[in-house]
Order: sequence, then structure tokens, then C-alpha cells
Amino acid sequence: MQTAEHTSGAWCSSGASLAKLVAVVFNDSCPDTADAAYLYGEEPKNEESVLARGGEMLAANTVGQVLFCGGADQKSLNGSVYSPKKWEEYLLKFAGSRGGRVYGIPRESFSHTHIEAKQLILHASKCGINTLFVTAVTPHQIRAFVETVWAIRTGCGGILPQQHIKVWSKPPLPPRSWHAATTIAQTQSGGEKPMIDTIADELERMERYWKKGDLVTCEEVCEYLAWRDG
Repeated sequence: MQTAEHTSGAWCSSGASLAKLVAVVFNDSCPDTADAAYLYGEEPKNEESVLARGGEMLAANTVGQVLFCGGADQKSLNGSVYSPKKWEEYLLKFAGSRGGRVYGIPRESFSHTHIEAKQLILHASKCGINTLFVTAVTPHQIRAFVETVWAIRTGCGGILPQQHIKVWSKPPLPPRSWHAATTIAQTQSGGEKPMIDTIADELERMERYWKKGDLVTCEEVCEYLAWRDG
């Protein structure tokens, strides 16, 4: 199923659908275990809670592997640097003697959430991963989950057949105050703003990406959730 640009309609057509999605993303009915967890890449000032969730899942043996965005260091538009090597070193402390439980998925030279979701599901399909937890920094969690569902439902934009992988949302740990400052990595000016004020930015971004054909709708995510939990 190839993605295509949308010239009419909206990413989310009702407040009820959005409320359902938000409720699930921040309080999902996760099973006790999953084949793997994926940690979406975050810049240094936002990474602590994401890595903490990954370490917690490894230590508790609730996942077979913790995956993350591998490759070389990547500089954000605001100049901050995402370091896969640093993430690997942190996570290995929780993996015990089984270092293979921590793996950085190879990526393109420049990566963002959409590319990460595609590479994740390509990897999951190749490696027989059928159940998956995903984690991102709090204001990014909704879009990270939706992008993952996009990759599953569209077969990574038509590269694969539609996949039947089940994904659940695992928010970062511990929860931060919604009024705590978070760094904005997607702009050259960077800067910080309270996390709660970034939600409108995320919704606008999802609308824009959907119009490009790079996202499934909020309602399609709700349909996926009905299938997943059915």
C-alpha cells in the first residue's frame, strides 16, 4: 500500500478519536512481556527518561531486546548531538551477560521519527519480532506511536506487505512535570518551552505529515488498536 498526498480531509476528524488515542498512548494495556522494545532517538537534554525506561525493561526481563537508532552520531538542527554509542553503553549496564539484548538498528545518514519507524518495522519483519513496546520523550510519544502504526499498516510505505505486528505504548520513566522545560531539536533556533506547550506543535506536525502521505489518520490508529486488542 503506497502512501499518497492528501488534498482534503484532516489527520484527525473528531475530538473523540483524538481523546481515545491520547488515553491509550499514555495508559496503554501493555502485556507483561514483548519480543522487543524500541527507544526513539532523542537529543541529550530529553534522553534521560527514555533511557531509564529501556534500562527498566532490560533489568526486569520484560523484553527480549531493547532496540534504538544506531549508526554514527547525528547533529540536530539546533546543534545538539544524538550519540548511539552513549545509548548503547548506558543500556548494556542493564543487559547482564547477554549483550545481544541491546542493538542499534542501522539507519540512513540522517534520521528522524518517520525514518526510524520505517527502519524499525523493516528490522522487526526480518527478525521475526511480533510484539513490540515503543518509548519516546513524553511530548513525542504520541507521534512516535502513530508513526510506528503507519509503518505496520502500510508495510513501511509499500516496501513490505501490511504487517501484523502488535505494538504498545510505553511512556518514558519517570513521568516529568508537563510544565518542565523541554528542548526543541527540530528547529535551528532550538530553545526550550514547557512540555505541555509542545503538544500543539506535535498535532500540527502530524497534520502536515499526513497531508504529505507520511502518516495514517487518528481514526486508522484507532482501527489498528481494535484489531490489536481484539
